[in-house]
This record gives sequence, structure tokens and C-alpha cells, in this order.
Amino acid sequence: MFWNKDTHDPTYEKRMLLKPFELDSSLENHLIDRMQEHVFAKGSVVVREGEGGYSIYIIAAGSMVVFKRNEAGKEVEIATMEAGDFFGEMSYLKNQPRSSTVIANEDSRLFEIVKKRSVDFIISSNPQMEQELENALLRRRKNDEMKLGRQNLV
Repeated sequence: MFWNKDTHDPTYEKRMLLKPFELDSSLENHLIDRMQEHVFAKGSVVVREGEGGYSIYIIAAGSMVVFKRNEAGKEVEIATMEAGDFFGEMSYLKNQPRSSTVIANEDSRLFEIVKKRSVDFIISSNPQMEQELENALLRRRKNDEMKLGRQNLV
């Protein structure tokens, strides 16, 4: 968990969440200034499959459950995400509607990178971040296909 309510320092917290992307300090500061904090109660829908969206969320505290509709239209749980995980990159990278529904599994805090141009600026300046997002996209699609395939057999 990245959050301690007794020593809450949003800038430090954002910096720790961005650390895996290995951004240089100017890019990191640019992004930190544009991250918006959101709190979601257990059971709240953060994003819904099929909706538009141009933002990426990073989980600071709590957990999320990810659902996707199978061919029969039934919602299938495909993943659980925890502090430090991110989502929304599929819609961002492919300019497509949200590919799944994400629901707070418990009371949770997230940071949202809201403006597409903020992420565009950082990705154009840091190809490693783009590669990290692309790799996450490929892993999630493969995982989705495996879990949905199993559900279609049942």
C-alpha cells in the first residue's frame, strides 16, 4: 500500500506510484502536477465496459475487480488489481471504448491522469513508458482471452 493516512504526502505518493516507469524528474513532475485523486467506495464503478475514456488510473490504496462480458453477455471476473497497479491504458493506446468494467473491491483511492495530452507529452518524451503500457495491454488481452475462453466452455 502506498498510502498512510498519518503521514499522507500526495507528492511522495505519486512519485512512488510512478517509480516503475523510470521517468526523468522533469517528466515526473509534469505528470505529478496533473494527477487527480479520487476516492471510490466499495462497489463503486470506476469505468464501465463500452464507455469512452482517455485517462489512465493508478491505484494508490485498495483494490479493484475487473469484469468483461463474454460472448453470451455474462460478466466474467477477469482480474483483481491492487495498489501500484494501473488500468485504462487499453482505451488510451487504442483510442477505443473501455474494454472492461472496473469496480472498487473495497474503499479505494486512485490517481487519474486525466488529459490525454499530458500522457501524450510524457510518452513522446519517454518511449520506455509507452513500451510498459503496450506490454501491459498485451498481457491483459491475453489474460482476458484465456479467462473468457474458459467461461465460454462452461
